[in-house]
Amino acid sequence: MTMERFITLFFCYMFSVLMTLWATKAFKWQSFIAKLIGMSIVGFIAISIPLVILTLMK
Repeated sequence: MTMERFITLFFCYMFSVLMTLWATKAFKWQSFIAKLIGMSIVGFIAISIPLVILTLMK
């Protein structure tokens, strides 16, 4: 893996983490189960879309 690809993937990962944190605060989820499910869904979407785009560009 090249350094450029590693840095790009790292930023995609950080973006997905920030999106999940934003979603938990924006929707004011109180239940642990709701947070877990919501963070899983938002995190998956936030990291899979950039990864698919990067794969297609390669």
